[in-house]
Amino acid sequence: MFQNRKIISRSYEHPKSFLYLFKTCKLLCFYKNSTEVWNLDGERQLVFEDRAQIVQASHCVTVSKNQQYVVSVCKDEDNLFGSEATAIHISNIRTGKCVSRIESAELFDVTCIGYDDDDCYVCVGDEEGKIHLFGH
Repeated sequence: MFQNRKIISRSYEHPKSFLYLFKTCKLLCFYKNSTEVWNLDGERQLVFEDRAQIVQASHCVTVSKNQQYVVSVCKDEDNLFGSEATAIHISNIRTGKCVSRIESAELFDVTCIGYDDDDCYVCVGDEEGKIHLFGH
């Protein structure tokens, strides 16, 4: 049976979007300048170190099956290909640290992203209908 729960927290602001992490019963919240993890009691658990420029669209973020990693498209000022280029960041949800980063001259107008846990590759679609695969 579901229980309606009201979160009362003075430090909690409404995120632009969020993903519910059902394995840990936490919320992965995306704000204008940060990404944070909150528990269902309204307590902030973690602030990601590298999410200031995340693209604010749910189709540009995915979570691994084991809910250990978040894979997202970020506008990246430090990108080798210029300020309009994007980068793919793979971050650990438990620590908030970026564990891998993908940069490519082809990543400008990303429309969707996927992550395959089994084969460890990232699949990215763009506005031109191209699909890019990145892996090891």
